Amino acid sequence: LAEECCGLVVQTPAGLRAVRSANRSPTPRSAFELDPTVLLRARARGHRLVAIYHSHPDSPARLSRRDRAT
Repeated sequence: LAEECCGLVVQTPAGLRAVRSANRSPTPRSAFELDPTVLLRARARGHRLVAIYHSHPDSPARLSRRDRAT
């Protein structure tokens, strides 16, 4: 079964960039938890956080109940 992928969308001087993160969730097939070092590295480079993304490999591509609650 597929695991959720996750990461950041950041603003760099060159434009928007997707930065993938390892999924640190203990249940990666149904949840995601970003690796905090990915965000720390992006901020250290002066990049501005625009969005956090994750996939729903086993459900439709829309906000889940859990997504709406957080």
